[in-house]
Amino acid sequence: MKKKIIVASGLLLSGLLIGFYIFQLNSLTSLAWRIAEMEDSLTQLKYENTALQQKAYQAIPLGSLEELAVERQFVKIDTITYLKPQGGLVAQNQPR
Repeated sequence: MKKKIIVASGLLLSGLLIGFYIFQLNSLTSLAWRIAEMEDSLTQLKYENTALQQKAYQAIPLGSLEELAVERQFVKIDTITYLKPQGGLVAQNQPR
């Protein structure tokens, strides 16, 4: 009788361990699949990003930027003047 209980509990424990192993293996496989999909997506996005950067560089060549600035009536700045506040501090940290 004692031997049957030991064998039955051993089989039950073995069955539980095998079930747990299968569950973990399934989880690991599904995560590996998702990682592969994400890597493919990342590769595709990098390719699209490179293509968009090339289109942006071709849209406005650096040589024609000066012509574009003249066309849009931009003004070339010779000097920069900074404004100084009259009252001292512009912003102050106040305790809450």
